[in-house]
Amino acid sequence: MSNSDNKILELKNLVDGAELSLQQARKILEGLLGDENAILTDQAKKFGSVAATTDGQVVEGFFDGQNMLGPDDKRYSVPANYASKSKLVEGDGLKLTITSDGSFVYKQINLLERERLVGLLAVDEKTDEYRVAANNKAYKVLTASITYYKGEEGDRVTILVPKGKESSWAAVENIFKAGDEIPGMSTLEDSTDKKATETAKMIFDEVKLPEEEKEVNISETEKLPAPAENNPMPEAGDSFLSEDGHGGETLYGPTIPLRKDANNYSNFLSEEKNKVDDLGDKDKQGLEEL
Repeated sequence: MSNSDNKILELKNLVDGAELSLQQARKILEGLLGDENAILTDQAKKFGSVAATTDGQVVEGFFDGQNMLGPDDKRYSVPANYASKSKLVEGDGLKLTITSDGSFVYKQINLLERERLVGLLAVDEKTDEYRVAANNKAYKVLTASITYYKGEEGDRVTILVPKGKESSWAAVENIFKAGDEIPGMSTLEDSTDKKATETAKMIFDEVKLPEEEKEVNISETEKLPAPAENNPMPEAGDSFLSEDGHGGETLYGPTIPLRKDANNYSNFLSEEKNKVDDLGDKDKQGLEEL
């Protein structure tokens, strides 16, 4: 066997070993994420509540990054447009009123203190999901938020995470293209941030952009307004309607689109029309300013 063949064999062994180590690391990470979710579920059972009122059933729980965990072991779906516009972070308290006609009215309560980070946008080929690499960690983010800002691999993303607490999910605040200046960030901070995000991105063995898909026609009433410069104050009385099954487990609330289509999600992150219902003023509030 030639010297060249020996090097090729040695390189192959190194690659095989690296892949095995990555698989083991993923399993450990999945176990840790499962533990974090179990902690949040336990908090929902301890501090959440379910009550029947004249306005309907009221459930108080915690946002897990995608849905609301209730004290009744149920997951109530939170529409991506609501979570994205509200910039909800994992662990935020939510109050859900289910009215007599089946409407879902969410209200933010007990919001956590936020910390702002700047990271690098990537796509995990194993899961085909967006991640933001920041502080040597890959945060999950809502696809609707990324496609709304027309994010692409390599873009810098400002995200919000719970301050002083571990979380798997982050809320997208804004996306900056290469060369764009991030307001309030000095040149030194910018350089330091790039090094941190490049290091964090190493957790991905392969990254790629999602393939373009055919456009999906959405009604004109669901078109998005132009992104606001600051976090907008959501309109009161956001109501959502439906009950759906998701991933083999019952998910209570509106249906969430599953395709990562830029046009689909861009329209999905739309301003909801105000809904007039019989709730009192305090329960008709759709969102509160962070």
